[in-house]
Amino acid sequence: MVASFFNPSWMDLGVLSGFGRWFEVNTVWAVELTIYHAIFSITIPVLLVELAYPEQKGDSWLGDRGFKIVSAALLLDVIVGFVLFGFMSGYWPPIPQYLLAILVMVLFMRYAKNLPNDWARVGEKPVKSPRYYLFLSFFSTIFSGLIFGALPPLSDNALFPLVVMVVGTGFVTSVILYIRGFRWKNANRLQLMGVASGPAVFFSMIAFLQEMDQTRSDNPAGMSIVGLLTLILLFLLWRKIKSGNPKIWTPKNQSNVAL
Repeated sequence: MVASFFNPSWMDLGVLSGFGRWFEVNTVWAVELTIYHAIFSITIPVLLVELAYPEQKGDSWLGDRGFKIVSAALLLDVIVGFVLFGFMSGYWPPIPQYLLAILVMVLFMRYAKNLPNDWARVGEKPVKSPRYYLFLSFFSTIFSGLIFGALPPLSDNALFPLVVMVVGTGFVTSVILYIRGFRWKNANRLQLMGVASGPAVFFSMIAFLQEMDQTRSDNPAGMSIVGLLTLILLFLLWRKIKSGNPKIWTPKNQSNVAL
């Protein structure tokens, strides 16, 4: 909708502005944002909701009709937003690259749909404490951010953007494979909470720094409140899970869990 993969003047590019811009595509930004939203905007929020409402994790929250209505609303929102952003920014993405991005998205969706339900539960290593996974995901978030944020200014070599993309993608993939290697069939909800909490704690802490940043062009007022409330809610969810039944695998939802 916003075409930030292609717009060279997109407001959030930062150090990636012009870095790795090939064939009218912000390639490094596109790779980073795909990873970011797949993990932080989709997987972790879904996991937190399932941990908060374990009795409903195996249920569909929308029927067939509701799913069609929401899908149509999303499609309409994207189309209208695409036109509005185009007129507001004065930028329209190149058609071949734009269509290729849509094709890649569809292929990702088909691949994800064909993954077996237990693809992330095939490991054999004994699971560790919830605190271990919290620190692992927390520092992995920091390190992945440094790869895409700190490496680009280090070199102006024409191939260096490719290095950043390979290193960033390789690091994230290695973390996922490492986490996947544990025996999650023997895990409990607190250990999953540790995986989901690390990035959430990191971004909650960043919220305080955002509000104090005097160089920002936008208005970050209130971000510290958002960060504080997030930390409080995470703490309450930890307590709720710890005081209740922390088990994941129950007869009702054994075949429907995400992890």
